[in-house]
Amino acid sequence: MTSDELIQKAFAFTGKYPAAERYDFRKDGDFADFLHTRFPFVEDFLKLSGLQYDEKCNLAAIGLPDGRPVIFINPDRLTSLYKGAQNGDWSPALFYETLGCLLWHEVLHVELRHFTQPRGAAENARWNVAQDMVIDNLIHSRYPGWRNWKSMTERINGLIDKAGKGDYLQKIAVDAPAEGEVHIGGLWARDLVVYFNLLEMDVSAEDSQRVDDHRNEPDFDPLSRAKSPPKAPAEDLFDKLENLARKRNEKAEQAGPMVEPELGDIIAQKTGEARRYNLLQILKRYLRRISLKQKTHTWKKPGRKQPGRRPGVIYKKQPGEVLFIVDTSGSMKDYLQKEFSGLVKELYFAFSQLTKMQGAAFSRFFQLEADTDVRGIKGIDSPAALRELAEGSKLSGRGGTDYRAAFDWTLKRWKENAGSGQALPDLVLFLTDLDARQDFLSAAKYSPFHSRLIWLYTGRGAPFARPPRGVICNVFPDDYGANYPYYTQGDSK
Repeated sequence: MTSDELIQKAFAFTGKYPAAERYDFRKDGDFADFLHTRFPFVEDFLKLSGLQYDEKCNLAAIGLPDGRPVIFINPDRLTSLYKGAQNGDWSPALFYETLGCLLWHEVLHVELRHFTQPRGAAENARWNVAQDMVIDNLIHSRYPGWRNWKSMTERINGLIDKAGKGDYLQKIAVDAPAEGEVHIGGLWARDLVVYFNLLEMDVSAEDSQRVDDHRNEPDFDPLSRAKSPPKAPAEDLFDKLENLARKRNEKAEQAGPMVEPELGDIIAQKTGEARRYNLLQILKRYLRRISLKQKTHTWKKPGRKQPGRRPGVIYKKQPGEVLFIVDTSGSMKDYLQKEFSGLVKELYFAFSQLTKMQGAAFSRFFQLEADTDVRGIKGIDSPAALRELAEGSKLSGRGGTDYRAAFDWTLKRWKENAGSGQALPDLVLFLTDLDARQDFLSAAKYSPFHSRLIWLYTGRGAPFARPPRGVICNVFPDDYGANYPYYTQGDSK
């Protein structure tokens, strides 16, 4: 019997147990030892989050009722599995492994920020299934008895053949991929949602068969002003999980090649580190510092003495000038046609949040299109104009790639085009797949870009070469730059 089969037995159970007979794994010393040894990253998470037994959930659920993660467990169905192990219907080891994997499933929803991905209510079922397929195959790569959604991938592959879309959709493999197939470990939730949308799939049946419920999940579109996103977990949660996982990873590394770090610890550390590449957080850092030129008078005195400030004056941060460069070369064609509008939505959402915090997100914003030459520039006067750009953007990749043209144009012509007298923008966002040489940026004349350049990287995994200047931000937020599929096994055992 496998963990997946045990989960199906739990779903089949419809009875009730008296409160005194219900199993509580928090009081099971043997399971605590098992969790500490096999799932230490889950143990860490449970210490920092809440746990509730709830008869209303199918088997398990994860939610953020007040911004703090809470795992919900159906007490009767869990007890039925525990009693089956006691009665010898299956082994206690299988029960413990299944429970550990179930808890890890809920942990991954939080670590991979599945509560912060913007979507509309109509898309929730597809996103739920896509996220569970990614998570379950991560778990399956370490515990082969766990669910891997093979029947779902077979359905996808059949629809690809039936619709004749094999020229631009690769078939998906959960085992060793054949030629022309892609292993599911190399896909993210966003990729799977694209499959569902292009194949016009109804996934309501699969949505009802998931092992868990997603509570307090997002039901908002970043272009809608009527709704606001849900609260994300506090960042100190990720700080603590990252630090604990890093210590175990370093210990495993010191032990030599015979000791392999746990996948759960790798993910906890990577996603913790990668939150620093969150687009909104990066944009915050690049807002201009306090400017003494921008001030308003008030009778309120400063709270403490500060050099250069006079009583009765409030100084505000001055919004900066932003240049958004879009690589329109041939290698970007697929991204520009399918994903570009989504990125602009995220920029709109980030700048809108900054506007609420600062009063204005930018003073001037320009979009520049470039491949081997600068193709066009347009001014955008407000975050609302970004919203219009997202709805009407129709860019297509063409030609070769040479980043030098865009940077040289900025050095020579920004001042006259921006019209502010400022020599360079405060922030340069460069959307590209980094599929071109960047070594020319080492030259001294490009040094002003060093502290004001963000590469919005559209590729999968790490780029082949890190640019000599600027910060890389992965524009696919599914793993927040952690690239966790690269730590999964390529085939099932």
